[in-house]
Amino acid sequence: MSALGQKRKCASQLAMSALGQKRTSLKARLGVPFDLWACHTAEVAGYIIEGHVPAAALEKFLNEKSDARGLSVPGMPSGSPGMTGEYEEYDVILFGKKDERSVYGRYKGETQI
Repeated sequence: MSALGQKRKCASQLAMSALGQKRTSLKARLGVPFDLWACHTAEVAGYIIEGHVPAAALEKFLNEKSDARGLSVPGMPSGSPGMTGEYEEYDVILFGKKDERSVYGRYKGETQI
């Protein structure tokens, strides 16, 4: 199964649990695009922060006062902040009010590459 397929399966299983229903409700209320879902959701200074977003990316984003909706690290990449295992490369995705998306930064662990 592809990494994206595994992420969708995990999100689907989470949505079926009682705790998952509360998380699903929060994500839906905030308008987090389904394919950007991860394990953690926060609202910070009016922005949506989804998943294991590195502190440096979050700090930079907040200082820019962007008109975007938020940042996401979809899924749970190994070695991302708070995750154990081999460090893998992953993208921090910037998403907008009309579902525009762009790669905000590429990271390995907490280091931008």
